[in-house]
Amino acid sequence: MMEVYDGEALNILHTIGLDTLYPVIRIELEFSQSLSKSRFEHALKGVCKVVPEILYRYNMQTNQWFKITDKVFDLVIEDVRNVDEHAKEWDLMKNPQLRVYWNETTTGTRLIFYVSHILTDGAGSKQLLYLIAKAYTDGENSIQNIRNNQSTEWLEKLVEKHQNTNDKKDNNLDELMSLPQIKSDTPTGLKVGSATLTKLQTEQLIQATHLAKVTVK
Repeated sequence: MMEVYDGEALNILHTIGLDTLYPVIRIELEFSQSLSKSRFEHALKGVCKVVPEILYRYNMQTNQWFKITDKVFDLVIEDVRNVDEHAKEWDLMKNPQLRVYWNETTTGTRLIFYVSHILTDGAGSKQLLYLIAKAYTDGENSIQNIRNNQSTEWLEKLVEKHQNTNDKKDNNLDELMSLPQIKSDTPTGLKVGSATLTKLQTEQLIQATHLAKVTVK
């Protein structure tokens, strides 16, 4: 029997404007030494027990997750030269919700994570990396007691507390929920920018975000 999970309201939220903006989060990490691929896959195995939807495809019509693999090595793709071009064929409605591109460099390992924005947001992707790092460092059993709380009760209470008392019924919901159109005669395409921070700049940025109590994506 195919395993199925019901989605949450916040899952389908990120499918709005799907034909204009594909919901993907990209994270790139470069290590100064080589990682163990088998150890990494064991870590992923532990993480998938906490967040099983990683191994599932998303069905937008029913807002459900359908399991399509139980093999974590399906998530890791090796030796792809043009990662961003390769990732264009990634389909969240047919494929797992995480892709990890694994490339060895002259100095170590470069990992590029493609994370489904339907499954999680930027802050959640950061937590996902923490889980992988914890399981890689201390073993997959080190995260076995962690639970992925997806309750939206707090959000429902917040909406109820700030319920709009405006009785106007003439708001166009389709217009409110749509993304602005990009006005351009040139073909659309994919562009990825990057910036490299020094160790000192990274430490200063972390300190500043902690003081401001904000999360930088």
